[in-house]
Amino acid sequence: MTIKVVGQNSLASILRSPSVRLASAPQSVPMAAGSSCNGSDATITGTVSGIPSGKTATVTDTSNDQQTGVNPTYTLCAKATGSATSETITATVSGVCGGYSGSIGPILVTKGNTYTENITVTSGFALVSGTVGGIPGGQTATVTDSTGESTSNVTGAYSLCVEAQGSITSQTLTAQVGPTSCGGFTGSSGAFAVAGGGSYTSNFNVSAEPACSTTTTTSSSSASSSTSSATTSTNTGSGVGCSDFFVGEDSDYITVTVTYPVSVFVPIVGAVFDNGS
Repeated sequence: MTIKVVGQNSLASILRSPSVRLASAPQSVPMAAGSSCNGSDATITGTVSGIPSGKTATVTDTSNDQQTGVNPTYTLCAKATGSATSETITATVSGVCGGYSGSIGPILVTKGNTYTENITVTSGFALVSGTVGGIPGGQTATVTDSTGESTSNVTGAYSLCVEAQGSITSQTLTAQVGPTSCGGFTGSSGAFAVAGGGSYTSNFNVSAEPACSTTTTTSSSSASSSTSSATTSTNTGSGVGCSDFFVGEDSDYITVTVTYPVSVFVPIVGAVFDNGS
């Protein structure tokens, strides 16, 4: 700013006067919570319910207009045109397993108008953490809940986001090491109550399952049989594949042992005891 002095009078006395003020450019004034937006926007106000104690929400519209630190009321200036603009309002609260969220819309808004939209935030998951004991060295476990959420490569400590919404108010955890049913290790915990946004601790152990059974198959391709018989004879005899032998006439009896395949029993016996007639 430039001050031009007209005449020879000094400005010292004027500048010391408390009634003189220098003009300055207009300053913008922050919009107070709950006040209307400017004429080019639509004003959307409301309440966010379901915010956990000690937490605040962030409210965002489709046009990325945003207000943070909400608990529980909000006022959002949504960009709008002369024609109706579609907006969806979303509220989020940070927390475990994705935190809390809720939305409303789409709603049609026009610039210069005010709308009231209330939002409820909820959480569909709870955090369960703890330790699985008894896992053999060098092996890992997979921890699974009742609704199918799981975490793998567990060697001790684990954390798992489990479903906790609607009719799902309890969960059972199962830890499995190696194959199921036999030859591995298994253990479980629960059922225990869960609620969305909550945090829980569950420690449990795994123990060995029964060993898997093995089946051995043995087969035989042939059979053999042996027989012994006693008789009295004074004649020599010869059999198929056998050498001739002589039996003295004064012998009381002889014992002949023959080993043969079952299918040739009759021919061999006949040949051995052939009397030559």
